[in-house]
Amino acid sequence: MSRKHECIVCGRKFPEGQGILIDLGDTKLAFHSKSCALKFFKTLFLRVEYSLIRDYVNETIEEFRRKVSEERKRKAKKI
Repeated sequence: MSRKHECIVCGRKFPEGQGILIDLGDTKLAFHSKSCALKFFKTLFLRVEYSLIRDYVNETIEEFRRKVSEERKRKAKKI
């Protein structure tokens, strides 16, 4: 029998293999859907002082921009 988890945002129970589980060591986050995960992280980011996470935000933005750029180059027509 699969393990059940409970969404920390809405309280819905869901089986192992579904939802989003994030293990942060001593804290485990369980979301039954991406909308609950987004709601949690949006609330979290709005509560954290931006100066504390600025470097991480900029680093993450650059990482995704590089991935998008690489994907565009890969898909570009080769003449």
